Amino acid sequence: PILENALIRLETNSLHHEIKTFDGAFLIRGMGSNETVLSVHSWGVAVDLNAAQNPIGSNGKWSEAFIKTMEDADIYCGQSWNGRKDPKHFAMVNG
Repeated sequence: PILENALIRLETNSLHHEIKTFDGAFLIRGMGSNETVLSVHSWGVAVDLNAAQNPIGSNGKWSEAFIKTMEDADIYCGQSWNGRKDPKHFAMVNG
């Protein structure tokens, strides 16, 4: 329901066109180089979008309005992280 709500908000605000590709969701794996901590993808609470245009470590190409709409729906983007950014990553948890 959280992701569905976010997608409805994006469409309502005519921002859904920014999504070009779906690049994954559920995948049991460690987080980065720390294999002892599971990625939130392992719990099915994260999705990757537009991975080719938003590589890890880049500033990302999402509009501020897109990021705000997602955050208002309780979905957080790695584009907003301090440190190493992961702008393809959207999670239904923050932290």
